[in-house]
Amino acid sequence: MFYLVQELLAVERLRYSTQKGLISEFGRRHIKEGDLDPEFGRILSKGYERRMFGDYGQTDIVSREMARTALDESGRFLREVKKLFPDAR
Repeated sequence: MFYLVQELLAVERLRYSTQKGLISEFGRRHIKEGDLDPEFGRILSKGYERRMFGDYGQTDIVSREMARTALDESGRFLREVKKLFPDAR
């Protein structure tokens, strides 16, 4: 999700060096402006939290349910955000 949003903002001639900055700008430009349902901003933020937990958390155990939810949400996110690209079909 992060790389997709990074590419979307790059197409818009915007670049961010941190994930938090990227998430914030994505929310400002595409959630608050009404391009996407706010649910997709929450999915992206939750993905960031999961990544931080996975990389820096106290455990490396992820349940099947957590993994399945993350995959489902990221798939929905991908399908919706791809529609924002200028040449989207």
